[in-house]
Amino acid sequence: AGLYRSGEGHQVAIDCGSLHQPARATRLLVQALRHRRLDVLVVTHGDLDHHNGVPALLAQVPIARAILPAHLDGSALHAELLAAGTAITWLQPGQQATPVPGLLVVAPPLPVALGRNDHSLWLLVERRGTRALLCGDAQELGIAAALAAGIAAPADVLVLPHHGRFAPNVPQLLAAVRPRACFASAPSADGDTAAGRTARRTGAQLWATGQHGELTLEFDATPRVHSGCGTLPLPDPP
Repeated sequence: AGLYRSGEGHQVAIDCGSLHQPARATRLLVQALRHRRLDVLVVTHGDLDHHNGVPALLAQVPIARAILPAHLDGSALHAELLAAGTAITWLQPGQQATPVPGLLVVAPPLPVALGRNDHSLWLLVERRGTRALLCGDAQELGIAAALAAGIAAPADVLVLPHHGRFAPNVPQLLAAVRPRACFASAPSADGDTAAGRTARRTGAQLWATGQHGELTLEFDATPRVHSGCGTLPLPDPP
């Protein structure tokens, strides 16, 4: 689960789930809210670990609007959001939305028949001159589509796709984004992750949730990363 707070006070949740602890994902997200409401929920794709905490979230927090990839149309999640009165925006391949200032959500242009991981929505957050790019669980074809469409653009922080797992074109993604730091939502057993080790070799710092706990990127004149291991400023561009 991720949370973006805009400079105007909007609160946007990005996914909410876990293979083993969906209730924990919901609890931590609710605790991080400054106000007991969500302006937008973005679900990047259909894997349960990215949205199986949403029913519990809906029971605690009103969600004004959800942005979903087209392959979730007709799903149980779709029905749950409708029952809660949440307005839904569908993104077909090649479409995009700007639900709040500083946030762009993009569906890479891909054939519908491909797997749902590659159809993950990508998010670009920009505030106070700092940019963060989130890739969902994109795999090789999703990354290739984002590179070809210019979605994988330079950013200060890259949330590594598919929990930092290997994809042969991760080096091309890192070369296009040129991140100063990378985040990975990965258990401690994954260590630095395969993509994370590649990112380190480019000079980017790496934080993985399994090693560092909850991660917070502070958009400021001197952007910083807060984790369970302390606070560090973003390094200079590699």
